[in-house]
Amino acid sequence: MSLLKGKFQQQGYLTREQLKEYAKIQNISYQLVKKVLSDLGIKIYDIKPGERTNKTDKGYEKCVLCGKKTEIKSSHPISDRDYYEKGVGQLCRECYQDL
Repeated sequence: MSLLKGKFQQQGYLTREQLKEYAKIQNISYQLVKKVLSDLGIKIYDIKPGERTNKTDKGYEKCVLCGKKTEIKSSHPISDRDYYEKGVGQLCRECYQDL
């Protein structure tokens, strides 16, 4: 688990690929890794590639986790956005606070 802890502290999140790699190295199932982390109170968000640029038809971003429309315009620079998580995408305030 120290490998996952180190990556989490470095990045601020873990990817599905990192969890699968850890499971393979440890010779355990990916589902078991997810269950253990969940039992420890660590939320698992399974974001699939391509779901990161969710925009509404009115030009506002959607939260990549819950799909809720955010108050962030899609034209707003990423570097100046609130609740944007590098490597994950745009989040709503509630999902960002849950992380």
